[in-house]
Amino acid sequence: MAPAGCIDCELLIAAVQCRVPLWMASHKQHKDRNVKTALWSEVAAAVLPNVDNKVAVEMAQKRWKSLRDKFRRLLTAVLQARKSGAGRDDVDSVDTSWPYYELLMFLKDTMLTRP
Repeated sequence: MAPAGCIDCELLIAAVQCRVPLWMASHKQHKDRNVKTALWSEVAAAVLPNVDNKVAVEMAQKRWKSLRDKFRRLLTAVLQARKSGAGRDDVDSVDTSWPYYELLMFLKDTMLTRP
């Protein structure tokens, strides 16, 4: 089994981004388990072509969850820092230099909290 660190994160992000039902909860096929299973198999084949499909799917899903969670934490920190009353130092203190931050901005609208 290949280690999770060998997954090309940029390739994984691109593969998931073009398969909207995997990340957009409001998509009509998001709740269809068969569709999502097939899409994750496609993602795994694209990202880890020389790994057993079942193992590759698990690895891709685990890495995706890690990337998504890190993005959510950074996005929340940025939005909290920009709230009314936040000083310039607070806004500038949030480090968004994480290499995948901009690549994952397509998730922003799905992660905005309700008022």
